[in-house]
Amino acid sequence: MAQAYERAGKPMPRRIRFIFGQTEESGPWDDMVAYVAHEEPVRFGFTPDADFPAIYCEKGILRLHLTMPLTDSGILDAKGGTVVNMVPDACTVTTAAGTYQAAGKCAHGSTPWRGENAIDRAMEQLPAESGPFAAAYRALFYSFAKLFLHSFTIIIHC
Repeated sequence: MAQAYERAGKPMPRRIRFIFGQTEESGPWDDMVAYVAHEEPVRFGFTPDADFPAIYCEKGILRLHLTMPLTDSGILDAKGGTVVNMVPDACTVTTAAGTYQAAGKCAHGSTPWRGENAIDRAMEQLPAESGPFAAAYRALFYSFAKLFLHSFTIIIHC
């Protein structure tokens, strides 16, 4: 586009800037906060993502932050997932009955059906009497994910 204006001898009506950020999909957007502290805010942005140039929209992502007190949850420790837009490939859950580990297959959030959710697999291993966290997970996520999403991404931290 800039070359067309140059050949026509006309000035560009807008400035074109290339801004490289590092946390576009995982946040926080500290890089953009730093950018606008030193530059004027961006009025229009375009991200050549996916199968450029045939992009008409971005897929959405829903981030839920659900909490439960650790005391009496039935979970002593849990680790699984690293970022919200990836299907987790590893999960470890420790309960009073023992430690349960599960492996999965990592996949990008835009193609979750290519992955296998390690958190789902770990939750499947927990005994029914593992406490309210496991029961809530199964009720809220497991059935929903199996019916509609093929794979479901959640990050757990204790």
